Amino acid sequence: NFKFVYKMATQATGGAQGIDISQLPIQQLDELNQKINQEYNYILNAVQQLKGLQQQFANSKESLTTFKPANKDKEILVPLTSTLYVPGKLCDPNHVTVDIGTGYFVDMEVKKAEDYLQRRIDYISKQVDKINPSLEEKGMTRHVISEVLQQKIQATIAAQQKEQGAASSKSKLDKVAEES
Repeated sequence: NFKFVYKMATQATGGAQGIDISQLPIQQLDELNQKINQEYNYILNAVQQLKGLQQQFANSKESLTTFKPANKDKEILVPLTSTLYVPGKLCDPNHVTVDIGTGYFVDMEVKKAEDYLQRRIDYISKQVDKINPSLEEKGMTRHVISEVLQQKIQATIAAQQKEQGAASSKSKLDKVAEES
């Protein structure tokens, strides 16, 4: 039997209030389960987006390896979007234009661009590391609430079947008594 206390923040006190979820009715448990699932999915989506952004930075950093003096004036494909490339020529292999976000672009030396992209990759890694414990906690909470909910539903079904069985047995006894 679970004795799990779910802590909810209260708006009035700003603190956390513990709730023994095994004492909640099925409807409230189901609502709590849905709320925790939404929070879990929100955090999971945020982590996935961060990891996708991190991969984009890593890909950009990797593409900087082609910027070498030996490749000057060579034909290249220039990415306009993640799926659209146009032909171009590498005129200056020592400088690149870097998208630093919100529509701003900065000309940088290749080495500075590599350093910038590595800082962005490291920053995102730290953010994911900060979020992961919350994701794991929500996952465990979600699992426990789901188990308690399933136990309560099964107990309710068993009780209903027991009542139906008792009612059926009583009606059979009543028929036997009437026939006697």
